[in-house]
Order: sequence, then C-alpha cells, then structure tokens
Amino acid sequence: MKTPAMAAIVLALASTPCLGESLVIEQGPHHQLLRQVMETLGEDGSPLFATNHFTAVATGLGYLGDNGKWQASTSDFELIDGGAAAWKGQHRVTLAWNSNLPQAVQMVVPRCFLWLDGEVFQPYAEVWLSGG
Repeated sequence: MKTPAMAAIVLALASTPCLGESLVIEQGPHHQLLRQVMETLGEDGSPLFATNHFTAVATGLGYLGDNGKWQASTSDFELIDGGAAAWKGQHRVTLAWNSNLPQAVQMVVPRCFLWLDGEVFQPYAEVWLSGG
C-alpha cells in the first residue's frame, strides 16, 4: 500500500537527473541556469556529492512558448500537412514540400525592433517574412 509520503518520494526521485547530467533550473531567451551533481569518493572510500551551478549563455537558447514560459530552443523540424515546420525557437520557419510554390519558405522573427526595407517594426509585433 502506497502512502502519500512514499508517492512524493517516488515523484521526487523520478524528476532528479542521473549523476553527472545537467538539469535546467532556469530558462531565459539567451541563458540557461544549470545544476549538476557529481559523485566522488572520499579518502575513506565513502561517496561524496558535489552540486555545481553554472550559466550557459548563447543567443536564442530559449523561446517563449504558448504557455508564456521560456522553453529550451531546438532546431528540429516537424512534419506538418504540406511541409515541415521548426517552431521551437526564436525564429520560426515553415517550409512547403514544393520549393517552387509562392511562399514556400515562411519565417516569423522574434518580437523585437526589426529594420526591414527601411521600415521599423515595433516590439511585440510578429513579422512574417515569406519568399516567393
């Protein structure tokens, strides 16, 4: 018979990364705060655990998801009806199966100031760029 305390322990252990793996504990548009637990042996052979925190900084590490929270960016394309899409990043791209079609490549740029053909777009306005 499981008790609520046992269930909480099982859930906590399931969400804990394996030793040596990094766990993202904070995500932003251009940074990730990561935690890593390493195991070493003491002089007497007993296990010692060290927790390290470090910050990864790079352009576009995160994107603002539909839920309003920052999520880790990926460059993976997903197959969709009529083409493929990479929507899990700050720059979102949709490709048609036939590259000869008008608007075969569509891209949404991040919500920021953008200079395009002499026109400045205001922040928080998604701008669609398409070829064709």
